[in-house]
Parts: sequence; C-alpha cells; structure tokens
Amino acid sequence: MSKPRRISELKVELTPQESDLLAIVSENETKRISFGTLKENLPGSAADKANNTYLVPVNLTVSGSNDVYLTGSLYENTQMIKLSWSGGSGNMNLYLPDCTTTTNTNRAIRFICDSTFDTATRSELTPLSGSSQTLDGSSSPYTINKAYEGIMVWSDGTEWFRIQTKA
Repeated sequence: MSKPRRISELKVELTPQESDLLAIVSENETKRISFGTLKENLPGSAADKANNTYLVPVNLTVSGSNDVYLTGSLYENTQMIKLSWSGGSGNMNLYLPDCTTTTNTNRAIRFICDSTFDTATRSELTPLSGSSQTLDGSSSPYTINKAYEGIMVWSDGTEWFRIQTKA
C-alpha cells in the first residue's frame, strides 16, 4: 500500500471530470463524492450549472396600488427579477429585502422591466421601511417607469447601493 501524499503534493486539476472523486470531511469521517454527483445536487437550474454566469430571472407581474416584499424563499437567492406590468396606470411599491441579513450582505440584485412599463406605470424600488435602511443613502424609492429600464443594487450589510442603471 502506498503512503498517503500531502495535499500540497497533489496534481492541480483545473477542469474536473464527472467521474473525478472529491473528499468531504464531516466531523470525524471522510467521505467521497463524484464531481458529477456534486454538480447535479447544487441548487439552481441545469443552465445555471452549465454556465455559472448565466442569470435566470424570476418573473414578477406587478400592478398599481399593491406592495411586493422581496422576502421569502422565492426571492432569497434571486439574482435577477424581470418586471411586467398588468392593468391600467398606477403606482406600486417593490420593497428591497433586509440588507443586514447574512443572505443579503454582499449581494447584488438586478431588476429589468419589459415593454409593458411607461411613464404612467410606476414601480417604486424602496428600502425596507421601519428599519432605517437606505438606497444610496436615502429612504426615498428609485422609480422604475420606462420600458426596458434596469437597475442593479448591492448591499454591504448596512445599506443598499445603486451600482448600475439603464434607462
């Protein structure tokens, strides 16, 4: 039987194969898993797994006079939200999640809207009320009211920052 080698002595593998085995250390036990099995069991769609930079949006249809809170399991790991407007003219509030949680610290969220938006349909992207959280240092909302408008926000764990906009 050959003597075990140190990790620093192992060959570096930059493109693992499906059948390659990986070690998983759990408490006092070391287990193995194939790279293919590990990849299949990661969260996300097949497209996400095939290309880590691929963004799959959550589609959200909004309408006037309603509030949407971007909390809960549906939005917890969402990186992109595509907005569509339904109905007549109006205003609605789209509340950002709590930027102080571990899930939202160092998190970016992209918002895009389709052709159903115009100047008479407004989504107000708003920091969580009652918690003194801000978006670019302000508790005022960012208004989305143009077709194909987009914004990306990022949280440092204290507040939200607008890091990119498209109008």
